[in-house]
Formats: sequence, structure tokens, C-alpha cells
Amino acid sequence: MSDNRKDWLALARALWERKEWYKARILTELVDYFVDWTDSHAPKATDMEALQRWSQAVTKEEFLSQKIKGLGPRAHEQLLWYIEGKQAIKLDRHVTTFVNEIINRPLTDDELFNALKQVATALNISPTTLDVRIWDHMQSRKKKSTTKKSAEIG
Repeated sequence: MSDNRKDWLALARALWERKEWYKARILTELVDYFVDWTDSHAPKATDMEALQRWSQAVTKEEFLSQKIKGLGPRAHEQLLWYIEGKQAIKLDRHVTTFVNEIINRPLTDDELFNALKQVATALNISPTTLDVRIWDHMQSRKKKSTTKKSAEIG
């Protein structure tokens, strides 16, 4: 067992003791998945090298086929976000809300990812840059709303 695996298991146990059993189980299963994948696909690689190889080799469908209960398509995209140096779209509530408000209907995660990647390409920016700009816009809008409410109260 690698030292990192022991560290992650210790973290999972600490979370478990704090009634965070659901997150601990997901974390433990995710660590097991990455350890198994590394052992069979990149046994001599460092942890970061193995994660980078994983991000380039494993599709969303392959990842989801592992059936780690609690992790879905958004988890795959977020892992890519962290592993690939943030060259992906982190599909959080800000981005989802922005797009749904603009087009006035909800989209599936796949539709949302594809649309945002197409927009980024059309604007000649990275998907991450687009994600960050949307997130900043939504945060500034939220701040303006909070400031306006404070002014109305005061």
C-alpha cells in the first residue's frame, strides 16, 4: 500500500468519525479506483503522472462504469479540472444557472458541456477561461444584489 493511500484512508476514517461517512465512502472508493488504475496502467509513474495519464485515457463513460455511488458526470469533469491544470469546465451552480437563464430552459450536463466548449472555441478562449468569466459575472451580480438590498435596508 502506498503512503498516499494510507494518508487518504486516515482522512477517510477521520471524516467517518465526524458523521461524514458518505463522503468518506466516496473518497475511499475513488482512491481505490485510482490506485487500481495506476497499478494496471501506469505502475512506475508518480501519482501526478498517473493522474495525468488517466485524464487523457479514460472517458467519462469509462469512469462512470466504475459505479462509485455518489459520483456522476460532473465528478469526472471536476477531476479533469483539477488534474489537467484547470483546462476544463467546472460545472457548478453558477455556470448552470447562467446558461439556464440565458437560454430559458435547463440542459443536460452533456448539452451544457458541449455548448460551453463550442462557445469557448468560437470566442478563441479556453473552456476554463470561459468558466471563470461566467463564474466572475455571476459572483459580481450576486454582490450587486447584496449591496442593493443593504442600501434599501439602510
